[in-house]
Amino acid sequence: MIKKIPIIFISIVLLFLCQIIPADQENTGNNHFGGNFLWYGVDPYRTNETALNSFSTSFSELDMEMARFDIYWGRIERGSKGNYNWSLIDDLLGTVGEQTTVLFTLFSSSKWGSKYNECREQFPALFGSSERYNMPPSSIPLQMRDYLDFLERLVNRYKNRVKYWQIENEVYGALKKPEHPADLPPLNKFWIGTKQEYLSLLKESYTKIKTTDPNAYVLPAGIAFGAGLDLTKLPYDFFDYLFDNGIDYIDIIDLHLYGDVNRVKDKIALIKTKLSDFGYSKPLWCTEAGEIDTRIHRQFTSAFDSEAELKLQAEEIIKKHVFAFANGIQTVLRLRLIPYRDNELASVNWNHMSLVFDTHGNNKKPGFYTYKLMVSKLKYFLTVKELQQGIYKFTFTDRPPVFVLWNDDGKAMVDVSQYISSAKIKITSIITEKLKNQPDITITENKEVIFNSTPVFIEEY
Repeated sequence: MIKKIPIIFISIVLLFLCQIIPADQENTGNNHFGGNFLWYGVDPYRTNETALNSFSTSFSELDMEMARFDIYWGRIERGSKGNYNWSLIDDLLGTVGEQTTVLFTLFSSSKWGSKYNECREQFPALFGSSERYNMPPSSIPLQMRDYLDFLERLVNRYKNRVKYWQIENEVYGALKKPEHPADLPPLNKFWIGTKQEYLSLLKESYTKIKTTDPNAYVLPAGIAFGAGLDLTKLPYDFFDYLFDNGIDYIDIIDLHLYGDVNRVKDKIALIKTKLSDFGYSKPLWCTEAGEIDTRIHRQFTSAFDSEAELKLQAEEIIKKHVFAFANGIQTVLRLRLIPYRDNELASVNWNHMSLVFDTHGNNKKPGFYTYKLMVSKLKYFLTVKELQQGIYKFTFTDRPPVFVLWNDDGKAMVDVSQYISSAKIKITSIITEKLKNQPDITITENKEVIFNSTPVFIEEY
């Protein structure tokens, strides 16, 4: 006689199996490569024709698949309720093709509609930043209905063009520090308010977006790590609270991967463990990533064009993307394609992450050509798997696999005949030198490949 197994038992077993299957061995998904155009409508250096054209040209030349744009409530519904101006959004969407996947990151910052606006007067003194019109930090609306009316209008207007919506950015670090005035709520550069208020905003926004467009996807604010992986500095209480109470209002988890490229796997694993602790599994994206983080590479704070920096940036572009994809990230969006303005300060961390030297996008870094090469080799991959340390295999539906190899410990040799059976192989080097825009390509019958810390692509020929 066959005994019936209780449904609850089966559910527990399936959950257990999902947690022990090594999900970091494979990754599937589309829209792997993308870029950000941020602070448009807030930073005056970004709200001009040159910036729009430069972003558009670079985005197209790099063959990116996905764009992320910031949308600020108070810059669209200006001055008072019902006073809409959609031109900023229309201009942004005009920079990318109709087939480009778009993510809007929404900021509930409004001089007439947001709570805690009086706290903004203290913002420059607390953070050393000059006030810009309607910049973050955001906060919960004074009247939620006002914000939801705006959100409904926004989604209805663009739902045939935009399917991904993110509710705020990096809110998790909002803290009430001892040095802050007693009347201030928790805050950081992106959020003023409590975790309970953010969860309320997320729930209300998710419900409104899904009601307006059932085919939409909603992301919470991106989880930002520091330069390294100092677990004592991560705001666990904030996103623990969110995972515990708001996971039903989240379709995709967003990580921001800066800092040490060799800690990417650790950071992804940490968030996976957090989700697993709560019994959940969600798709993972990275909507912000950049190389040459000067909090790690402190030697590059006096200029942008040293041979060492340009070479390292090109290498880190490949490594960061490969690490991310191989450990379960489906989409990686770069922080910057072009500088925000000419004559940027080399002492500022984020300024080193651009792929070109000038705002017009004419003077390209080696990393620009390396990124373009990477997309040409890996676009539309189906799966990626780490075969052994420093050797990764990307598979496709309509062509042979592509292998990415490097060895940070120096020269190494591998016999790729165990991976490739064709008579000849093609080895393509990334671009690491200034004024060079074409990769070195070698066609050989010798299957013993020597490689080092600079990644190469290997495929059948």
